Amino acid sequence: HQVMPSHGRPRRALTIWLYGTVTTGPHMLEPEALQSSRQVSKNPETPSSLPPLPVDPIDSQNNDRTTAAKDTIFVSIAAYRDSETGPTIRQLFGQAKNPKSIFVGLVLQVDLDSDYDCQRVVERLPTKEWWYKDHVRVLQLEARHASGPCPARAMAQFLHRGERFLLQIDSHMRMRKNWDIYLIQQLTNHCPNPRRSLLSTYPVGYHLSSTAQPQDSESSALFYVKDNEIRGTRLVPWKFDESGFLRQKGVFLSQAAFAEGKPIRTQLFAAGFCFGMAEWLVKDAPYEGLHHLFFGEEQSMAVRLFTRGYDMYAPAESVCYHLWSRAHRPPPPTINSRVDPEDGNLDGFQHQQAQLLRHESQAHVRSQLEEGNEFLGLERTVNDWGQSLGVDFVNRTIYNPRDEADGVGAESEEPARATGSISAHNILDDNIMNRIQAFMQK
Repeated sequence: HQVMPSHGRPRRALTIWLYGTVTTGPHMLEPEALQSSRQVSKNPETPSSLPPLPVDPIDSQNNDRTTAAKDTIFVSIAAYRDSETGPTIRQLFGQAKNPKSIFVGLVLQVDLDSDYDCQRVVERLPTKEWWYKDHVRVLQLEARHASGPCPARAMAQFLHRGERFLLQIDSHMRMRKNWDIYLIQQLTNHCPNPRRSLLSTYPVGYHLSSTAQPQDSESSALFYVKDNEIRGTRLVPWKFDESGFLRQKGVFLSQAAFAEGKPIRTQLFAAGFCFGMAEWLVKDAPYEGLHHLFFGEEQSMAVRLFTRGYDMYAPAESVCYHLWSRAHRPPPPTINSRVDPEDGNLDGFQHQQAQLLRHESQAHVRSQLEEGNEFLGLERTVNDWGQSLGVDFVNRTIYNPRDEADGVGAESEEPARATGSISAHNILDDNIMNRIQAFMQK
C-alpha cells in the first residue's frame, strides 16, 4: 500500500495483494524461473546450518591467550523498542568461544506503557542466564526521548570498562560460532597495523521464520539465512542521495577473496558492525551527539577515523547476520510528518525542534566532508579519503562506482540498507506499475 502525492486532485489509494517471491537482485525472475526456483527450494524457511568460523589451530588447542583479561571484548548495542534485542544478546554469549570474555553495554530505549515493549522486549531479555548480571550493563531510557542512533551509541560507549577490544553492532543480529576468536585473529594476524585498523561491513541478512513465536524466537531454529551464505561482504560507494550524502552498499566478496581468508581494505564504515581495539571508539573517535541523523553517521565516522590514521577492512567471512526487515519492531520517531506521537512520530514543537537538530547535524557532517573541521585528525586529509574511494565529496561524484578488479563479487542481497527503501520497480513489473500510475492520475 503506497500513498502518493495528490497534487490538488482528490486523493485515491490502491491496495494490492502480492503473492510469490520477491527478488532484490538486478534481474527479476521470469515466471518459468520462478516456478523452477520453487521446485528446487520446497521450504525456504529451513533453519540455517552455518559452519563455525575458522579458528587458528593454536588458539583452538590452547585458550590461555584468548581467555586472558587483555582479550576481553566490549559489545556496544543501542536498541530502540526491538524485540530482537534479547535474542541478539543470547547469540553473543551462546556463539562465543570464550563467553566469559564478553561484556555488553546496552542502551535500551523502551516504552513501558506499551504491551509490546513489556512483553516482547523487556521480558525477553536473558536476565536469568549466568552471565547476565556481571556481563551485561544496561542503561534504560524512555523511547519517547529518543533522538536517533548517534546519541544512543554515544551513551553506550560510556559503559565500556577497560575491555581490550570493542565491537559495535545493531540490536537485531545473529552470530556465527567462534565469532569472538575469529574477529581477534582477523584483526591481529592479518591487518598490518591492528591498533589502527577496523573490521566493518554490512552483514548478510537473516530472516525470522513465519512460524516463530514471540516468546521463543531466540531459538536458532527459528531464523534462516538464504543459501546458508558464509561469504563476507565489503562496502563500496554507491551514489549521492538528495541530501548530498554518500550512500554505500555491501557486495559479496569474490570466491577467490573468500578462499584467501584475509580482510579486504574498503575505507568505509558500517555503524551496525565494526570491530577493533577499543581505543577507536573510547579515545580516538568517540560518537558525537548528532541528533536525528540517520544518513551521514557512517560517513562522519569513516572520515574521522581515516584522518586519524585508521584503515577499514571487511572480514573474509560472514561473522554475523543482520535482520534488515523492520516489520518486527515499531518505527523510530520520524520528523518527516506530523502524526500522532503514539504511532512513533513527532508532533508540533517536538517536530520543529527535531527538524532543527537534524539540519544542524547534517550541516556538521557536510562541513567534515567538504571542508574539514576541528573534529578531524591530522594524519591524513578528507581529500586523501576521497581519493582512496574514488569519490569527490565537493562535486558529489563517484569516479569508480564498482571496482571489479578488486575482487568484488555479486551484489549483496541487502541493498535496502543503503537506499532506506526498496523501489516499487524492484517488486512490480512495468505493466502493473503503468496500471497503478494510470489509476492515480484519474
